Amino acid sequence: MKGFPQTWNTKQDALYCLDHWPAQTKHALQRFLDNRMEWIITKKLADGESGVEDETHRVREVTDDDGNVIERYQLEWKEDPNARLFRLGFTVSEAEELVS
Repeated sequence: MKGFPQTWNTKQDALYCLDHWPAQTKHALQRFLDNRMEWIITKKLADGESGVEDETHRVREVTDDDGNVIERYQLEWKEDPNARLFRLGFTVSEAEELVS
């Protein structure tokens, strides 16, 4: 391997990079930590249902080409179980420990 890799497929790839390119690896792991949160659809709202809107909740409307609302969804800001950090096999605490 020449230089810092563009992609990682496993946790072991990240740990190898940590030994050889610590600054770049810590930066990448921090980016994965920062990007683990996502707006996740929690349910489809029924007609006339208002939904919750605050810092961690929002309502998304899907419209047709004419601008008419077709569907409404409740979204929640939370950890995405399919985030890159988790797909590599890290937990949040493991990644935070490596970054610090």
